[in-house]
Amino acid sequence: MLKTPRNKVFTLSLKDHKKTVMKLGNGKAMVSTYDAIEIIEKSEIIRVESCQNFMKVVMSDGTLLLSNDTLYNLSLKLGKAFKYCHKSHLVNFIHIKKLYRDGLIEMANGDTVPISRRRKKTFLEELEEWMGD
Repeated sequence: MLKTPRNKVFTLSLKDHKKTVMKLGNGKAMVSTYDAIEIIEKSEIIRVESCQNFMKVVMSDGTLLLSNDTLYNLSLKLGKAFKYCHKSHLVNFIHIKKLYRDGLIEMANGDTVPISRRRKKTFLEELEEWMGD
């Protein structure tokens, strides 16, 4: 394993493989795609959606990255502004535009994302805490 400053690299064991996940400074994250590793600004990510064996990373400029990483690993990489609102969705608090009473979130790009009934109370509490209320 490479020698690096503390809290910069940690290893997750997945079956027989070891996967190193880097936390980059300056608000950037490494997202593994099928043909490359993309280094992107966290603030540019609107949401992440799990779709069977891949993740859809929706960016603010309209691009869509398909990642072969897990939703859990992406949540670790992305940090506190990203929370689960549903078992298959991570949203960036920065890009939330509207919360509907029927359990939907409208994002800045117009996408709607469901909030599960089980996670709704916790999600709203985390959002209020993140906003500094």
